[in-house]
Formats: sequence, C-alpha cells, structure tokens
Amino acid sequence: NVHHWQCLQYSNPYFNTCEPFSLTNGHGHSVPKNLYGYQCAKTGNAYASIVGIHEIDYRNPFPLPGDVDNRSYLQGRFSNALIKDTIYCVNYYVNRTEVLAGTLAFANIKNVDAHISDTILTENNGLGKRIKDITPQIKSKHIIADTANWTRISGLYKAHGGEQHITIGNFTTDDLTEIQRISDIIAGIFYFIDDVSVLPTNLTAPKLGKDTLLCRNTLPYTLTAPAGYDSILWSNGSTGNTLQVTTAGTYWVKCTATGCGELYDTVKISIRNTPTLNLPSTITVCLGDSLALTAQAGFSTYAWNTNQTTPSIYVSNAGNYKLTTTTVCGTQTDSTQVLLDSLPTFTLSLGKDTTLCNINNVNQPITLSTSHTMPHYAWSTGATTPTITVNKAGVYVLNGHYYCGTKTANIHVDDCLQGVPYSFYIPNAFTPNADKLNEVFAPKYYNITIDDFKIYTRRGNCVYELSTNPKGWDGMYKDLQCPTGEYIYKLIYTINATQQVVQKVGKVALLRD
Repeated sequence: NVHHWQCLQYSNPYFNTCEPFSLTNGHGHSVPKNLYGYQCAKTGNAYASIVGIHEIDYRNPFPLPGDVDNRSYLQGRFSNALIKDTIYCVNYYVNRTEVLAGTLAFANIKNVDAHISDTILTENNGLGKRIKDITPQIKSKHIIADTANWTRISGLYKAHGGEQHITIGNFTTDDLTEIQRISDIIAGIFYFIDDVSVLPTNLTAPKLGKDTLLCRNTLPYTLTAPAGYDSILWSNGSTGNTLQVTTAGTYWVKCTATGCGELYDTVKISIRNTPTLNLPSTITVCLGDSLALTAQAGFSTYAWNTNQTTPSIYVSNAGNYKLTTTTVCGTQTDSTQVLLDSLPTFTLSLGKDTTLCNINNVNQPITLSTSHTMPHYAWSTGATTPTITVNKAGVYVLNGHYYCGTKTANIHVDDCLQGVPYSFYIPNAFTPNADKLNEVFAPKYYNITIDDFKIYTRRGNCVYELSTNPKGWDGMYKDLQCPTGEYIYKLIYTINATQQVVQKVGKVALLRD
C-alpha cells in the first residue's frame, strides 16, 4: 500500500467529499464539483491533483521564467520497503481536469509518469520547477485527454531492494513534453490522480544473461523466457517460451502481464569462427597406391590413431582411420573407413575375329559381348551397354572402366568374301600388345594382288615394307617398338578380274594399352 501522501511544489492538491463547494470563500476542493470542474473519485471519497504544465504561450518566443517547466508532483510512501528482485505491478489512474479556475485548458499531454526511489525526491531545479535529471520507470503510453473517465497507467517494476517512495508527475521539459494542443495559449494542464497501488507479483524478470560468445558446435543455443506472463514476444516474432539461436545477432524478449505492463531483456550472441570436423565416411585406395586423407584446417591440434599429428596423412592400407582435433571450443572426433581395390587380373576378350554373313547382298547383324561383368562399359561406337549389335565391317573396341583402371579388348569384323568378284578391307587400328588379338596390321582381300604396301611416320620415315615382311606390320622397326600414335600407309593393288590398278593412302592407329 501507498500512504503518507504529500505534494511537492504545489499547495492544497487534495480534493474530498467533506469539503463544501464554494469558489467565493476558498472552498474549491470538494468532490465531485470543484474549482477544476466536475469529477467523481475512482473509488472512495477523495483524489489529488498535479500540474502537468503550468502555462505556455506559443506566440511569445520569450516566456516568463516562472512559467517555464512549472510543475507539481504527488508523492507517497510505501507501507513496506520493496523487496529485491521482486516484480511489482504499479497502477494509478489519471483524469484530465475540465477547467482551471473556470478557464478552459487547451491541451493534453502524455507525460504523467511515475518514479520509484529509495528516498523521497526533493526540489532540485528551483521552486515551482520540474524535478531535474530523473528518469521515471513507469511511463504513460498515450496522450491523456479524457475529462470524463479515469485513465489507467500501469507498468511492471523490478525492485533493486529498499525502495520506499513513489513520485507521480511530468519529469520532462516543456519543449520535450508530448503535447496535444488546441490553441496557441495553454493556460495550464492539471490532472487528478487516484487509486495508486504498488503490488508484488509472482513473476520473474526476463534474464537472457550476459552477452555471449558461443562455439559453433554448441549450436543451437536456447534462450528462455520466464513462465507466468500472459504473452511472450521474441525479436524474430515468435511467441514461445524459448528461442533456438543458430546465428549471431542481438536478441530481445518482451514479457507482458495483461493489465499491468511489459518487461524486456536483450542479449548479444556472437559465434566463434571455428571449423567443424567432417571426414569422408569411406574412401577407396588402389592396391599399391596411396591417397591423401585431409581434415579441415583451423584446429589447434590433430591426433590420428596412426600417431601422426598433421592435418593430412597418406593411407595405403585398408582399415579405420580415426582423427581427434581440439580448439578452444573443445574436442571433435571423426573417422574414415579405407577400402582397397585393384584392377582385375583377367584378360578381357570379345572372342576371335569374325566375318559377317551376307544373304541377298544384305549383311546379317551379329552381337558382340564379353563374358566378364564390369562396372562401366564404353564401346568405340559410343554405346555403354554390355552388348552391341553390328552389321558393318570394322574394328570394334570395348573399354571396361574400373575404379583402379581400364580393361580393353577389340575384335575385327570382316565382310563375307564369297559370291563377289573381289573384296578389299584394311583396318584403321591395331594393338600389338602380346594379347594375341589384332597383333598385325595388314589388308584383307579377295581376288586382289598386292603390288606395294608401305607404312610411314608422320615425318615421312618408312617403318615397314611388304617386301621385307609379307605377313604385315607388327609395330616394330629395326627390332624396336614403335611408339603409339598415328601412321600413314600407301598401298598399290591390282584387281585380278579386270587388271585395274588401284592406289590407296590412309591412316592407321597403333595402340598398345
């Protein structure tokens, strides 16, 4: 409860039903009719008044010194000192007076506020002046203009302990007071005050803690509002009792007790720029090779289960490789399972070279395949299926791609020579790699006589002549292997049936892999 009321800087502010109304004999402080108009008490039989602003003439740039910041304040004493950290609901009712001694008051103000203090406030800016350098804890939220009804002003207050006094009035200078004026002359703005209470609640003030520097691996970080409030509002618009923080920033919470007020708290969250350990779950190493296993940079220490202490290690054996790292944010652990793989040892084959059957001058298709299953197929035709169907002569190559390398096979498919006067075919590649397939480069023909056959490098050096090796070129020159690449052949042959001489020039690719 609040009692022992007094008025600072103003005399006779008390109005009650016991005093008869009379303006002629000085008895103008009665209730409900008095020198400021007509107003019943909010409860009981009495109320008090304060001067919000005394007088302002906006036409006069040089007001009288006695008119500037002229105020009065209502002061009361608590029956018991406030208890530390207790949240109190502060309430009081105000009513704008109708007149000032029969003169209309041509304005309303917002600043009818309250200040709670350990000791009673005294004049500190001269007689009849506002109390200087005081910030009220309870503030009105809107202009108070109602002259018929009482307007409630309320707020929540967290006690620091030992407060014993409340002071109600306008603590703001004339030029900063929020005024709703109707005329250029303000003859005085008076307010009645009634039903002042400062009552303890069971609420706890929001306390988000000190500004915090977090480690990234500890996110999300939970901010919690106290229970018991009618509504909660966070800076991101959410309304739950907790807020999950995942990014740096400034966060606030507003806790509202309906009919009394709000309390706020704010905290700044910063996040350390520390790395997150993230090794691959598995890696594959080819047999006989090694592979780098690398952790993220930025850790203070690295400790592998191989006893190495560097961010990166080379692994060549199968197993589980575990890493423990440290920063100021603590320890992180992750591991990688290393698997071994190798290129299969079998020889890839598409079978023996073959010829196409020709029925009624139409080549009959054949299917090419291998007996081995491979992870990836790549044919020289562009196909990626395990089998292909062909109906043209040529050299068909299959590459089987494995993690640790490639297996290659090829096959010569010739046209059928039966039933035609002559036939001639020369491949565009051969592979002298000792796999007994496609080892020699030579033309295939029927009813034709080869007159001359030579092979040259791209610089024009002859590396093969038919006269020295009638079986074809095996990729050798003077007992040395010729390098892989493209070579030029020149061929002269005679068609036996017509004795026509034909010259051909072409390219052939020597492949060894």
